[in-house]
Amino acid sequence: MIENYTCSEEGNFTITLNATDGIVSEEANAQMCCINHVSRNWILESNSPQITPPGKITVTLFYAGNSTYFPVNTLGDVDFGDGETKSDISIESESFNMTENHVYKQGGIYNTTVNLHNNFETETFSVNVLLLDKLEELTVSTQYAENEDKDSKDLHGPDKTDVPLNAIVSFSCNITGTVDNYTMEIDEETLNQDESNNIFKYKFEN
Repeated sequence: MIENYTCSEEGNFTITLNATDGIVSEEANAQMCCINHVSRNWILESNSPQITPPGKITVTLFYAGNSTYFPVNTLGDVDFGDGETKSDISIESESFNMTENHVYKQGGIYNTTVNLHNNFETETFSVNVLLLDKLEELTVSTQYAENEDKDSKDLHGPDKTDVPLNAIVSFSCNITGTVDNYTMEIDEETLNQDESNNIFKYKFEN
């Protein structure tokens, strides 16, 4: 005899089977565990971007589906994208999430991946995290040219601050770390440049 049964909810069930010939009966029990699908109803987020050092990133995978179908006994394997991994992390059944902290030693873009699995299936979720190198040691070197066709020269005077009127003055920014943009203020004027150009040119006119 074969009977098909479809689980309508997750849980442990005891199946009782009886066989009889009209005089004698025999009974047997079978245990069955119905498990929800891992599903795609999960969201992986991070608190990126962060600065390194310290380079600490927090990633959180949380369940966004109906709580009735939350897959208990599901585990997560995390690949942080820098060679470091963690395996078989439990999913909190009360908060429906998994949170992990990781410290990246260098700046860059890393792909963090979580493989969520139970005994039957695996779903993969990914998020990119951005680590920026800490900005340090900003210095500015200044030179001038009498016009666009002339070579640049060092400034004059005892403190190296003097340039002739109408000269084109170049301010070169030097810094360690990841720069997004540069800003220079002269009197009431503000100049902006992106990370591809670290030299400001300005003409002091009469």
